[in-house]
Amino acid sequence: IAQWKATSRYPSTDLDLAFVVPDSVAAEKVDKAIRQAAGALLVDLGLFDVFRGASIGAAARSLAFRLRLQALDRTLTEVEVATVRDKVVAVVGKLGGSLRG
Repeated sequence: IAQWKATSRYPSTDLDLAFVVPDSVAAEKVDKAIRQAAGALLVDLGLFDVFRGASIGAAARSLAFRLRLQALDRTLTEVEVATVRDKVVAVVGKLGGSLRG
């Protein structure tokens, strides 16, 4: 059953965040944690890259996600976007992951 979803007239903001996470942490678990941390401003989330290599270390991988943030009633401020980013980084940190730099 198709459901109607409101579309915002305001621009969206995309964030690409890559996290180094232990192999024992499923990508689906990271996805779910990001969705919960980002809250209502998250309109789309996708895993677009998985990387393994010596620079990451053994028993770990990099998971890169694209978050699309948008509000129905306003253009998001830099502070709102930064707050969501900080919450996402913190929640992935609780899973043993860290922002890949």
